[in-house]
Formats: sequence, C-alpha cells, structure tokens
Amino acid sequence: MLTKHLEDSLILMEGIGAFCVKRKATDNSGALYHVSPIFDSTDVLFRLLKDQSESLKFNIQGDSVVVDPVRQIGCIIIDQSRFTFVAIISILESTAKDISLKEGFPVKTFLDNEKPKEREKRKYLKDIMSASASEELKLITVENNEEWKFLLDIRNALVHSNAIPDKDLVCVVYGKSYFFKKGEEIMNGDIQSLFIFSKKAVELFYEWSQKHEKCVKAIMTN
Repeated sequence: MLTKHLEDSLILMEGIGAFCVKRKATDNSGALYHVSPIFDSTDVLFRLLKDQSESLKFNIQGDSVVVDPVRQIGCIIIDQSRFTFVAIISILESTAKDISLKEGFPVKTFLDNEKPKEREKRKYLKDIMSASASEELKLITVENNEEWKFLLDIRNALVHSNAIPDKDLVCVVYGKSYFFKKGEEIMNGDIQSLFIFSKKAVELFYEWSQKHEKCVKAIMTN
C-alpha cells in the first residue's frame, strides 16, 4: 500500500509537471514558472523514498527507538502534500493580485464599482475569482468559482485551524465528490487529495489567467 501511495503521488507530480512544461510559453503571469519547482522537488523526494523504501530505517536522534518506515513515509507523504498545496495556493494568490488588481483592469474596476466604500480594503483570491465569475466579466464559470471557494476553504483550514474546517466542505473535483466534515481533520481522508487539489488549482488558474489577459488586451486596444 505504501508503494502504491508513492506511485500515485508520482503520477500526479508527472501530470502537473507536464501541464506546466506544455503551457509555460503561453503563461505570461509567471505562475507556472514558480509552481514547477515545488512539484519537481516533491517528485525527486518521492522517487528517492520509493527506491529506498525497503531498506530505509528511521532512528530518532539520541534514542534507540526505531520508527516504522511504513508509517513514517506515510506521514511524509501527508506533510508534503499539505506543504505543496498551501505553497501553490499562496503563489497563485500573489500572482492573481499582481496581474489583476491594477487600475483600469477589469477585476479591479469591478470590485471598486461593486463596493466603492471598500475600495481600499485588502482583496484576496476569493474576491478576485468571485468578480471573475460575475455576469459582467465571465472570466470563469460559476462552477469554477465554487471550486475556488472549496480550495480556498481547504487552504484556510490547513493554515489557520490545524486542518480542521469550521464548516462542511463539499465539492466535485475531476468527477469525484469530496466531503470534509466540520470539526474533523481533513487529512483523515484520501491521502492523495491535496495533490489532486494542487493540480486542479494550477489548471484553474492557468485557464483564468489566459482569459484575463485577453480581456485586458481588448480593453487596452479600445
């Protein structure tokens, strides 16, 4: 089972790596350039673990206790998936702000017009995607916006609540339904889920950034 988890993780790493390589040339946001090393380093780590899994021994420094390698590698997979997901969402949020919250750009204009009194209030990725899903902009679908809300709720639970959501979280990702119950640790679920969510986030961001760029160019040429 451990080898299967590592193999499944590697398949996901290879998939997102291929996605980034194929689309880097058309990604003017720079996001794919920054997320690629995260997947690459995880890929290397998991290949090393897979190749050495049968001979690995974990000793607690200064102690004679030998840690079960199967359990320890399982923990490494979970910890790495958590780091990967949080780091990627952070990169995507920072990039989204950089490329969309500029004076005269569609998302910034929409947010300012929607809530003029909150013009100086800090905007987040959730605000940007909500604006992008509006009838006025239509840069993403309503379904895409629901996926973003789900992914951001997962990120917030991981960062702020020790992976325990303060509400039920439900979403369909790549045709599979995911449900995380309020008050129960997210990582008790599918061990691959955060890698899958990382892949989805990058794909959603790329699609959004391409449409956003076209929208900006159309405004600038008019």
